[in-house]
Amino acid sequence: MRADGKHDLEPNFCPQTEEEAAAINRMPATSMAASRDRRGDGKPDSGDPVKSARDAGACAAVQDYAQLARPLWETVRARTHEFKENRGGAAPETIHAMRVALRRLKALQWAYRPRLDAGVLTAEREVTRRLMRTAAGVRDWDITLALADEWVPRLTKARATLSVVREDAVNSGIVGLARHARDIDASVVLQIPMCAELVNATTSSPVDLVFLAGRLSKARKQLRTCEKKAVRDGHYDALHAVRKAGKRVRDLYSLITSYTEAQFIVARHAVHADAMHRSSADMMDVPAVKKSKKRNRWAAKLLTKRQIKRLQRVQSRFGALNDAVASATLLRTICKRSSRFARTPGIERLIHTLDDVAQKYERKATSLL
Repeated sequence: MRADGKHDLEPNFCPQTEEEAAAINRMPATSMAASRDRRGDGKPDSGDPVKSARDAGACAAVQDYAQLARPLWETVRARTHEFKENRGGAAPETIHAMRVALRRLKALQWAYRPRLDAGVLTAEREVTRRLMRTAAGVRDWDITLALADEWVPRLTKARATLSVVREDAVNSGIVGLARHARDIDASVVLQIPMCAELVNATTSSPVDLVFLAGRLSKARKQLRTCEKKAVRDGHYDALHAVRKAGKRVRDLYSLITSYTEAQFIVARHAVHADAMHRSSADMMDVPAVKKSKKRNRWAAKLLTKRQIKRLQRVQSRFGALNDAVASATLLRTICKRSSRFARTPGIERLIHTLDDVAQKYERKATSLL
């Protein structure tokens, strides 16, 4: 309690109404301390006289989420603009980069699901799903064309037909991205009135990495469960679930490590702002640089190098399996819709080849389980 008789509120505390603020100022200091105590899951204790602690926790959670989500949304917006400006002629890496950012957003939304209100993420998750479906319509054809060039390179007529169908998918994708342009321009979370000042602040408090590490542990447990089920069942759906769970682990780990790396770089530049003339040997004596070893040790506690390599092998083999199966399924779907496409020389051969490739990749993928 301050000298003027008012309570010294936490910096990330944001009461909703004037009546609530007045009620908080009338509370004794012991009650305020009790209301600030939260359980390990970030939720307020059931004995709170007002919902102040819950509001403060919600503001902090939204601030953390927005701090991590903002650069991802900026990447999606930049890649979308590049794709639209080139009328779909951008390199496949452009679509891939956009899908990577969307996948990380999806993993981030899953991670913060326990701490954010259900209504907060509903609209944002729907926007993410729509954008992923739109980007997948183009990316799937790029993968199919790449597999056709790799496994059946002499199918000239089939290759030309696939290119035409891809152009149709590109035009549809441009229309879809233009329709979702307003959704891309601003994240739904950033528009929450109660946390607008916190989210848009120039200086943000550090993200709760302990919470993210716990969610990463939860994702790893789900991955192990999916692997056991895949060994027991052995069908493609179970193998695909392993790939999805592995991507969630990979994306969460990438988010955490990239954030800690960015924080380290900011600290290092702050320390060396007035000492740019130092040699590299002198740099190692600066405390900010010494923290890099602690950062690496902390990252090793999340995933060891051996676990990272295994995760990379799982994603590589299961990703190749998914590409072959998805491409064959895509071609069969188009054949059912268009008899003219089905009669194209080489299409049936390409489908059978992709089926054989999928069986080959499935054996390689299951050998890792």
